[in-house]
Amino acid sequence: MPAGSSHGSAAAGALIHSVAVEEMLHMTVAANALNAIGGAPMIDAPGFIPSFPMYLPMTNVSVGIERLSRAQVSNFMLIESITSLGKSIGAAYEYVLSILQALCDQYGEDQVFTGNYSYQIEATAWVGPQGTPQTAPKIANLSDAATALLGVSEQGGGCPVVLRRSGRSH
Repeated sequence: MPAGSSHGSAAAGALIHSVAVEEMLHMTVAANALNAIGGAPMIDAPGFIPSFPMYLPMTNVSVGIERLSRAQVSNFMLIESITSLGKSIGAAYEYVLSILQALCDQYGEDQVFTGNYSYQIEATAWVGPQGTPQTAPKIANLSDAATALLGVSEQGGGCPVVLRRSGRSH
């Protein structure tokens, strides 16, 4: 179907919608993990919304709010991929889990996971072209946190990034 056709636009819109829904599920997982350790997500706080463009040190990428373009898609792919330096969103989640593990080892899991379970949200959405169900689960302990956070990492990671000059993936 030619670019600009209504079918192509509908398919692109559906894809963007599914990515947005999946990212909101990922945010729910992060909020549930924070709640599980006694934190309180403050998404309505005045400083919550960042200024753009914004530098993301874990991936060495700067992103802005811009019109969708090949450059923007390339940036999004870099954010979701594992770079040649081993930096990725997945690596950030693994780092958070390593800190949670260290805290549990030092203080005991019952002293780390002290949050009010009832503050968490279990949300399910059907995403992608096949309407695959994905759930942001509630988190009560380190095992739940690992399953949920590594699930987010696996859903986002693994996006191959090809360097145009050399043709190598990294």
